[in-house]
Amino acid sequence: MLNLSKKIDVLEYFLIGAPNVGKSTFFNRLTWNYSNVGNADRITNNVISGTLRKNHKIKIFDLPGIYNLNPTSDDEQITINNFFEIENQKIINVISAKNMKRDLFLTVQLLELFKIDQIVINMIDIAPFKINEFKLMKKLKTPVNLISSNKNIGVKQIIKDLVLSCNNQQQTEFNIVYPKLIEEIVKNIQKQINFKYHSFKQKGLIIQYLEGNEYIKQIFKKLKIENKIKKIISEVNLTNQKIKTIIKTKKNEFIKEIINDICLIKNNFK
Repeated sequence: MLNLSKKIDVLEYFLIGAPNVGKSTFFNRLTWNYSNVGNADRITNNVISGTLRKNHKIKIFDLPGIYNLNPTSDDEQITINNFFEIENQKIINVISAKNMKRDLFLTVQLLELFKIDQIVINMIDIAPFKINEFKLMKKLKTPVNLISSNKNIGVKQIIKDLVLSCNNQQQTEFNIVYPKLIEEIVKNIQKQINFKYHSFKQKGLIIQYLEGNEYIKQIFKKLKIENKIKKIISEVNLTNQKIKTIIKTKKNEFIKEIINDICLIKNNFK
């Protein structure tokens, strides 16, 4: 597990994103520390930390890349194991302008579970389209910054925001409205079972459970509520696989709508 600072006045931010989004280069720009960078997947295979170059009371953690919140490899497990056990996480989600459709799936999962402090879209210098960050900000209800960590474009503004704590402003709650049957399952679980786990949003935890997240299943076992949840789900005339498919389809539809709305050139996403 991460050895987090015990000092109350130290802010700790976690860089989270898929492999190969330029997260380590971004970390180096923020901290002037050295994290291995390259084109191969999963260059960062352990947790790297450094202090923000303009303020040593702000600590940055570069976590191994993950594609989604259900770990399928050892390095993804490192990120999930560390990340899910931290209360009141401060998150900077890094995504690639070249692979927005892929990367936004993790973004949506994170937003359903946590408050993301900033979404950073990297590699804007080589993106084949222009991104309307203001529209994206409105749709995701989260601050968005466009950068190129390779060319050091936009990084200074993010450092300034972190120093001034500009991203601590109150955000509107992010919410995807799923088809009626899924929303009913979630509401029934919320009605019948009173539970809380760290600072996670309750609906997001339930959605992750319905998506088959093994780590969340272990959390629910620990809270001794999994059997009750299974009973509620069994009362609905849907298989677990069908529930997963409905949730994934709705997420992908939501992401497609975003891509179509915020990118000036749309035929890159078919």
